[in-house]
Amino acid sequence: LSYSTARIYYHQFTNCEGWKDVTIRVMDYDSLSPDDFIGEVTIPLPEIPAEPNKLQNITNIDTYTLRRGRLFHGTKKCGTIGVGISWQSIVQPSRLRGAWQITIGSAANLPITDLFNFSCDPYCLVITSSTCGRYSYEKMTSVKTGNRKNPTWGETLVVPVATTGTRMHDLMKAEGLNISNEEIRDLFGTKNMEAPKCQMIKQWRTMISDGLNLITKVKDIKESEDNEPVEDNEPI
Repeated sequence: LSYSTARIYYHQFTNCEGWKDVTIRVMDYDSLSPDDFIGEVTIPLPEIPAEPNKLQNITNIDTYTLRRGRLFHGTKKCGTIGVGISWQSIVQPSRLRGAWQITIGSAANLPITDLFNFSCDPYCLVITSSTCGRYSYEKMTSVKTGNRKNPTWGETLVVPVATTGTRMHDLMKAEGLNISNEEIRDLFGTKNMEAPKCQMIKQWRTMISDGLNLITKVKDIKESEDNEPVEDNEPI
């Protein structure tokens, strides 16, 4: 759990180079089997606006065609979805430069993928990829139940951009963990997403254990020094 939490923090709050694009992936929720893929669209994100401290609408709610893409053969159309994108800068100094606000409006003409119940309970995954390729971040909307082929979400998901890429390293160093930025990148970055998760968790556990042992030793030394008797050298 601590590894998963740290990995989410890394991808959400240490990307200072910006996001390249956002993919809206529509899924059909199933309680007794893996969720079904309905369709997706990838929208390029522009350069971060230069004007500070201002909410800037990049697009209003525009309609995009959902396609099955690489997950299935061909590029079959699978309905449409409305998406709006805006950039909110943040007053400096701050650990965040600002944030992309991705608004999911409504979808239309979604296909039925659950042929057993002949129903559609859709939700959206909002997946962002970084410009440098080291970060990937995913958020999820609510699930619209009740056979919604034309659901409306009206939800805005926030994707931040950091001011500096060393935030996680600074926090871990402050806690006594001797780990470099390169080691953090190797442990949590997208290049190791295909590596066995148990291997990454084992490496993370070793780092945490070493750090906690170091903190404990420092605290023990400090407590022993505080408890040492003080000699009274004052003259009688």
